Amino acid sequence: MEIKTFKFTNIKLDRGLQDYIWKKMMRLEKFLGKMGLPQDLHIEAGKSTAHHKEGRIFRVEATLEIPGKVLRAESCEFDLRVAADNVYNELAREIKELKGQLRAKQRQGARVIKNLEVNL
Repeated sequence: MEIKTFKFTNIKLDRGLQDYIWKKMMRLEKFLGKMGLPQDLHIEAGKSTAHHKEGRIFRVEATLEIPGKVLRAESCEFDLRVAADNVYNELAREIKELKGQLRAKQRQGARVIKNLEVNL
């Protein structure tokens, strides 16, 4: 998996936060590793507004491009790390769902072939 863009908005670039988000999103590779498809990840993190000081003002948005499919997750929270965790969990859920759909299509195709062989 390759991170194509990593953008911070309305916030100072903090190396610790960038490393945390980067490591968190790279953990998605364990779900994607066996698919063998090229994946591009776009991440945007920062404050949703420049003038608010408290509340759910930190936002992380990630878009994962897989050939034929685009998976997207967004979270607004009180802390940037919590928002990154929520985005990671959402993308992991979407990847698992996609893999389940692909597995179901493979099994359905195998079932059709098996029925054809039986009828011959």
